[in-house]
Amino acid sequence: MLVVLLMAVVGSYAQEQVVGWNLNYSTKNQNFGVGVKYRFYVADYFRLEPSADYFFENKDVSNWDVNCNLHFLFRAKDDFYLYPLVGASFAAFSVGPNDLNRLGLNLGGGFDWEFDRNWVATIELKYQCLKDFGQAVFSAGVAYCF
Repeated sequence: MLVVLLMAVVGSYAQEQVVGWNLNYSTKNQNFGVGVKYRFYVADYFRLEPSADYFFENKDVSNWDVNCNLHFLFRAKDDFYLYPLVGASFAAFSVGPNDLNRLGLNLGGGFDWEFDRNWVATIELKYQCLKDFGQAVFSAGVAYCF
């Protein structure tokens, strides 16, 4: 819902918009997950990426999170980009019968490959700084540019 709302509010201001999905792996509980993301440029080399992820239950722990990250793009070659990221995260964990919510900070980076005029593949690694649940999250995904 956050992604749809942001698309409606900022769509007219964005130079390029991207909608995609990804597969995730978190190191804290060794959970696999799926996610959706929306990207839009706020300046030539800066873009915002709100996203939402769900991590499947493993070892009696599951979680979901909502993130908003800022990327700074470096062009490595014509179709390749590297970016560091910083952002905020809200995560909800189900640990057995208990539910825990955490606010945190995201730090990391990623790599984009524009393999087609309208398609991009992404590999990303970020660390979610969350009280008691800090974790590295590896992501791989594809997105459509319009």
